[in-house]
Amino acid sequence: MQKSVEVHNLFVQYRNRTVLKNLNCAVAPGELVVLIGANGSGKTTLLKSIGGFLKPKSGTVLIEGIDIKTLKARERAQKIAFLFQNAPPVWAFTVKEFVEQGQFAARSIFGTVEQTAVEDIREHFDLTAVWHRSMTELSGGEVQRVTIARAFVQQTPILLFDEPTNNLDRKYQRLLMEYTRHNRRCALVSLHDINTAVQYATKLLFLNEGTIIAYAPPVDIIQLPLFQEIFGADR
Repeated sequence: MQKSVEVHNLFVQYRNRTVLKNLNCAVAPGELVVLIGANGSGKTTLLKSIGGFLKPKSGTVLIEGIDIKTLKARERAQKIAFLFQNAPPVWAFTVKEFVEQGQFAARSIFGTVEQTAVEDIREHFDLTAVWHRSMTELSGGEVQRVTIARAFVQQTPILLFDEPTNNLDRKYQRLLMEYTRHNRRCALVSLHDINTAVQYATKLLFLNEGTIIAYAPPVDIIQLPLFQEIFGADR
């Protein structure tokens, strides 16, 4: 089976400092890989590199077998939905308009919105009550749910989510992780909540100081001494 994401010998520098060092990993369709590690370990940098937002010093990222560097912006948006850690600027669109924008890459400029997908996501993330409100009127948690909804409406085979549970209460954290786990797309998600990571991940990718310490199912990772040193008090 072809991998959805492959990372080969990836080195990334930022302001003359090496942030990622010789990273190698692959993610198959349907896997939920959760990136864990201390602050500054390289989680966000790895996600941005896979998404094509950062140019590596060396190494290769393949998206469904295609070098990410050869994909145009629209082609990337047809394959990858990226959720940034900091929500995008909130413009005065209605929630409905904002969510439907997720389908722009998949249709022509005058194409119609695939309403079934939009309606399913609206109901799943409990957005009916705010559907026709302006984005500028929403709370931080509501904005996060709407932004997540737009990413799913994009209907890409690959999801890259950087700290998606930020600003969400427990109910919506659970809804998000269950939906991500069971919708059968390839997903790479960074989380600070180690208990949520262990509960939902098919695999954990454990980063420390820009290198991969381990990449395996949670049951194997949680036994590692360095995991216990960093996360032991959080479990």
